[in-house]
Amino acid sequence: MFAQVYQKRPQRLRVRALAATARATTGRQNQLPVVPDQVFVDNAIKEGMYGLLLGTLAVEKSRDPHVRTFAENMIRDNQRLNIELTSIAERKGITPAKVLDPQQRTMMQQLSQLSGQDFDCRFLVAALNEHKTALETLKQETQAGRDKDLQRLASNILPKLRSHLNLGRKAKAMLETRFR
Repeated sequence: MFAQVYQKRPQRLRVRALAATARATTGRQNQLPVVPDQVFVDNAIKEGMYGLLLGTLAVEKSRDPHVRTFAENMIRDNQRLNIELTSIAERKGITPAKVLDPQQRTMMQQLSQLSGQDFDCRFLVAALNEHKTALETLKQETQAGRDKDLQRLASNILPKLRSHLNLGRKAKAMLETRFR
């Protein structure tokens, strides 16, 4: 039953579900659960693909220079992340996910139908949410992951991701100020 519920939940809820399951089975509330490497790789690859696609769509559709800069950074850094993560996963014999989650696909479809200010606002909300989810995933791996290479990669990516999140927040604030 856990597997069925697990597959239907959004990524951030999956990490929390894993944590709750680990606490229930170990009886220890303060210890972080060990997230299997496959789960981390799948979540990180999906978030990387999603970030790459969001960025690409924003570069095509947005006319706002702050949004475009944010999107270009997303593209560049998600490409690097996906290459590094895929390389590590292949060396470890882990097969990375190849498709987005249904929620991510739905958001991409919705965004592709928007333009102008509507697009920019919805894109920034989606991108910031993606960054927050990715931060949770990476923090979890740095604190509780088993594989040292994956932990190191997650640790190296965290500062860049925090920088992106701040850049996205600034772009959103600029957009909100302009359209008040």
